[in-house]
Amino acid sequence: MNTERRPGSRRIALAVAVAGGLALAAGGVWLALSARPFTVAVVGLSDAELEAYSVLFPAGHRVIRIAAAEAGAERLGALRADCVLAWRGLPASALSVRAQPVPSALLDAVPPSLNAGLRRDDGTVAGMPLQLDHFSLSWDAERFASLGLPEPGSRAALESALAAYDDPVGPAMLFAGGDDETLLSVLSALCLSSLGAAGYDRAAEALAGEASFDAAMDRPIGAYADGREASLRSAAREIIAWRDAGRLHPDWWNLTESDVKAFLEKGYGFAVLGTLAFRRSVDYQSIYRFKTLRFPGAGDSMLAPVLALYLSPRASMKDEASAVLAAASDPETAYSLATATGRATALSAARAPDVQAADLLSWAAGSGSLRNGLYRDAFSEPLEAAAFAAALRDWLRSGD
Repeated sequence: MNTERRPGSRRIALAVAVAGGLALAAGGVWLALSARPFTVAVVGLSDAELEAYSVLFPAGHRVIRIAAAEAGAERLGALRADCVLAWRGLPASALSVRAQPVPSALLDAVPPSLNAGLRRDDGTVAGMPLQLDHFSLSWDAERFASLGLPEPGSRAALESALAAYDDPVGPAMLFAGGDDETLLSVLSALCLSSLGAAGYDRAAEALAGEASFDAAMDRPIGAYADGREASLRSAAREIIAWRDAGRLHPDWWNLTESDVKAFLEKGYGFAVLGTLAFRRSVDYQSIYRFKTLRFPGAGDSMLAPVLALYLSPRASMKDEASAVLAAASDPETAYSLATATGRATALSAARAPDVQAADLLSWAAGSGSLRNGLYRDAFSEPLEAAAFAAALRDWLRSGD
């Protein structure tokens, strides 16, 4: 047998071995990628909410939890996830740019107002609306009736009712002034009420565009009905007016939602500002007397932040993404999620768990201007929103 090697045969064998190794390595990488679990990122959701939403996702999915305080545009834009549950607004703008479009048939399942102004250059919408909340005014209908007061459907009626309240223990107006998002929602409501959606939008632009607290507070954002120039500072002075008239708790600036809830469950409370989810967290026996309205004076504009589902365009997860969208658009699933989370479903065909949730979807469907609140509409980073809220709280406490 001739055992002499031909020239170059060793090189050929080495090349074959390398090629085989590369093929095996590539196959291993492909298997690793294909075996990677469906990854879901959730922003600012509680354990109970996360458990409720898990019905939307495939078995074995992996969860990335992001605290609300960390969910800025930079963090969300760098996420490597197949699906993101996040509130609409400036922080989620990076998701809107690269998420796959929502099929038009699914968009038709929610009121058009929920997607107004959100279409991309190609006409598509990113982020399927799942639920919406509502920052609103609730009032004790029984106490109003006992005082002969009308429904507070206007700012004048609200102010008259607050002035007529005579309980020496509980404050006339309750809200969680120690919570950053709540405080900015009160300011948002006052801007919408007095200046409409255009004035609110100019307020958001002032906060986003000015470098200092005073510059943002003093930048003109419109005019009041009597011709006076309006600014964020003039809107915030309405909180000072409530404070000076004794309408608020002495430590209003430090109250949390838990504090407000404790007041209500002890039988105190006349008018309350807060979200639908907060209202539904209060014991029924303490809240059943309260009715709810959009904040007076805002017309058809309303603060109704939308929780949306953003899906990655990753082709290898196409089937899983389709299944997630199908689950999210199921009316019975939407009803169960609304019941579990305390918010209203965005699906027109889904049942509402209570009157307030039904009213909210009806109001949102007829609204010409849905806004998320200045906390999300003016700041791309939650830390910036928190810094402004702290400065605003200090100014409101110290006076004018």
